[in-house]
Amino acid sequence: LCLMFCGSQSLVGYMAATGLYLYGALWAYASVFANALESSDLVSGCGYAGLLESSDLVSGCGYAGFIALFSAIVVPLSLLDLREQIAVQVSLSGCRLLMVLAMVGSIMGDALAGPEAFHFDPAVPHQDPPLVRWGGAYILLPIAAYASIFHHSIPGLSQPVADRAQLASIFGNVFVFTAASYCLIGLVVGYYFGDDIQTSCNINWGGYHGGTGTLVQDADGTQHRTDVALWAKALSAYVVLFPALDVVSAFPLNAITLGNNLLGAHFGEKIHEAEKSWHNRTRFRCYACLPPIFGALLVRDLGTITDFTGVTGFAIAFSFPALLSIYSKRMVEEHFPRLTTTGYHNGFSNEQWALTVFFFGVVLVVFVLGCLIWEASGGFLLTIGRNRN
Repeated sequence: LCLMFCGSQSLVGYMAATGLYLYGALWAYASVFANALESSDLVSGCGYAGLLESSDLVSGCGYAGFIALFSAIVVPLSLLDLREQIAVQVSLSGCRLLMVLAMVGSIMGDALAGPEAFHFDPAVPHQDPPLVRWGGAYILLPIAAYASIFHHSIPGLSQPVADRAQLASIFGNVFVFTAASYCLIGLVVGYYFGDDIQTSCNINWGGYHGGTGTLVQDADGTQHRTDVALWAKALSAYVVLFPALDVVSAFPLNAITLGNNLLGAHFGEKIHEAEKSWHNRTRFRCYACLPPIFGALLVRDLGTITDFTGVTGFAIAFSFPALLSIYSKRMVEEHFPRLTTTGYHNGFSNEQWALTVFFFGVVLVVFVLGCLIWEASGGFLLTIGRNRN
């Protein structure tokens, strides 16, 4: 569509934005998988005390080993022509909803138990954090874009829909539901854990015991809890481990999408002939799935990954759709002057709104990227100053 309506330069820009976004998403999937397994007592054998210091996690649980396990699973799957069935997607959607309920419900249970009750190890002191920290807006915005974006997949998602006139209401309801879920998790989990929240917040459930069991101190001073109820162990394991299962399912699909995009960008108009070759498909899917896995070995912090790669989401979600709306409308007016509206027309279908959305995306990119560069350069200059002193 970018090539058809906006020209080759727009196509190059869109391919660059989606490429960076998908590389960042695959990188984040690898990090989520390894961090989730590493923090789980059931898988890694880490004690709750290991959650207190990241160095203990790295040295004691084998983060690199879990990355190797992840690559052994997802790389072969990424080389296959996979198509997830509707039943699998519906099942995963139900599991995601169940995870939201488990996270929010367990915190509400702790709150209802009273101020002296602690359902997590290490104990989380009841805090009263500020409701809003405006200084963190530049961190929140790319994460929000990362969590909500599926614009690059809309053509594929729309294909099975029989009545295309319902697409606007379908996607609108999806946005409302996902936004409500993310806001609920963000408010409840953020307010409860405060500054003690992990970058991947599900890791905080590694020490969940639901108020059951007995805290025992070992001879070396470390603590562990015994006789924890089975339901509390099951809830803890589910919240910690489900994201690992979820990303194993999502990684190959995104790797295949990115590999196909790279294949198309390389071969251009010869893509239909080139994609018939198994060698070509395999080569470009390796280009897609291997760099993020190696990147996850170097940078494991999910926040650091989403801070920078999430910036491209603003262009994908706001700027490029607005450009397509403007240029496609002009092309329709040029070739079909009597056709003033289409089946997808609504109150926002005008060039003024499209331009507003386009510049909104541009402003977000400039603002967030500028804040991130300023923060990074400030830390770098501070380090230089300390070294000189």
